[in-house]
Amino acid sequence: MTDLGRDNKGVHDRILDYHKRMIHLYQRKKSRPSAKRLKEILTILVHYGLYDWVRQLRLTRRIPFVKKGPRAEPGTGSRWILVRKALEELGPTFVKFGQVLSTRSDILPPGLLLELQKLQDSVSPVPWDLVQTVLAAEYPQGTEAVFQTIDEQPIASASIAQVHEGYLKNGQKVAIKIQRPGINRIIQQDVNILRFIAKLAQKYIAEFALLDPQGVVEEFSKHIQKELDFSNELHNMLRFQSFFRKSRSVKIPVPYETWSTSRVLVMEYIHGTKLATILEDASDTWDKKRLARIGAEALLDMILINGYFHADPHPGNILVLKDGRLCLLDFGMTGTLHSKEQKHMIEVLVGVLDRDVERVTHGVLSLIPNQIHHGTTIKLEHDLEELIDQYVDLPLKYVNIGLFIQQLMHIIRMHNLAIPSKFLFMGKALTIMEGVGSQLNPDFNLISLMGPVSRKIAQRQINPDNLKKKALESGLDYLTLIQDWPQVTDQILKMVRDGKVKIQFVIQGIKPLEETIDGVGTRLIFGLVLAAVMVSSSLIIHAKLPPLVMGIPVIGIIGFAIAGLMSLGFLIFLLSRFMGK
Repeated sequence: MTDLGRDNKGVHDRILDYHKRMIHLYQRKKSRPSAKRLKEILTILVHYGLYDWVRQLRLTRRIPFVKKGPRAEPGTGSRWILVRKALEELGPTFVKFGQVLSTRSDILPPGLLLELQKLQDSVSPVPWDLVQTVLAAEYPQGTEAVFQTIDEQPIASASIAQVHEGYLKNGQKVAIKIQRPGINRIIQQDVNILRFIAKLAQKYIAEFALLDPQGVVEEFSKHIQKELDFSNELHNMLRFQSFFRKSRSVKIPVPYETWSTSRVLVMEYIHGTKLATILEDASDTWDKKRLARIGAEALLDMILINGYFHADPHPGNILVLKDGRLCLLDFGMTGTLHSKEQKHMIEVLVGVLDRDVERVTHGVLSLIPNQIHHGTTIKLEHDLEELIDQYVDLPLKYVNIGLFIQQLMHIIRMHNLAIPSKFLFMGKALTIMEGVGSQLNPDFNLISLMGPVSRKIAQRQINPDNLKKKALESGLDYLTLIQDWPQVTDQILKMVRDGKVKIQFVIQGIKPLEETIDGVGTRLIFGLVLAAVMVSSSLIIHAKLPPLVMGIPVIGIIGFAIAGLMSLGFLIFLLSRFMGK
């Protein structure tokens, strides 16, 4: 067997050996062996047939003579397989880097994206004696003060952490996610090396310079630092808990905030079967069509209704419970959409569903504001129209939303427009879910589920709590308008007085129109003030703000009285005008 064909066990053993060496150096407080690690990285790249990259980076002098791996032409499938294998052997930082890069459908070729999506975040576990050093640091009072027992054999092991079964002092069975010792330092060292390589790539490799490698590495650095702090994942879990508390189809494990730290996450232990296992099961034990539907609906709900979504819903992160519910795991990678972004995203997806070119174009342009000028708009609209035209006569069951989003991102990037990372994460999540859904059910179609989600969105819009929130926002806007009106008017008058504003119109026969506009404007302002008073009074009465008379707020009563007097006065004014005519 050639060196390239060494089995995964050998790779895992070498990665574990690297962990041990780094932990040993960390514990002895030695300086980071960056030069040695860089040489190790370059050697692995050359071994996997990527010598041309090392040569273009002008780093060949930093590596000893090594046997060059198999050659593969740039851009070919075999080339991208070698890239994936190299990343897997380079260790946890590079596996995570590849996984983040797998969201960049805007800059990377489809073949490479496909291989990056196969990266497995699974390595040999760290020995228990090393894990105990983390527990001792996080629980200075002693682990026996928190846990009855912790199983020394992990039930799952990934590049950043491993998970152990355990029992709290009250007998509750829990899953304990423990960060690998020294992993923060390991990743920091590798990120610094990535920064160095990205700087050289930006300078010497033209095809990489177009991808902004330095910007990509900095974005990855921010992401990985968040993932290393388990308190972020705990807060993510709490947030998803609030979304799915009443759900009959989705389960989120309960995190135990009291016993969790920045390096240890304690959560409810969930019994279930991994979706990855079910995908390999050819029997009829599971209702796979239902699993595909509820998984996709859950993701669409997260993106379009809640505005907060799981960005890595691959089969290894999903359990299927005995009662048929799906349980999501690993909340280190999430994305957020604000209400306006949700609205525009809905516009894009509904536009695809209806084959409406104008709606899709408007939605896309609204998602990337402040970057568009007239010339760009015309060219972008033309390219978007050509893309949508491909789907106009296509039966709905053949509309692949994942492919469409990748094509969309590619077009946006072609026009040198920056795409916020949240949309890249969203595109990756939808692509993964669509792929999993198709594996579970050959007739699965993600875009067809937009109908039920649209109904949920409509129901949410007329929800009393949502209406109350919008009424409060409108009332505050009106109050702000009234409060700022004297100041704005004073500023305008000062500008006119100082000669900074001079406007003169001489138009024959304008007097009647002027009087009409003046009357309409007066009535409009009067109506806005009246609406503000009524909305504010309603909110005050609903909130029962003191002072109270017979349980009713006095200020609210006064507000309604003022509104009544204003309405009566306005009615008398209209009647007098009518009678005068």
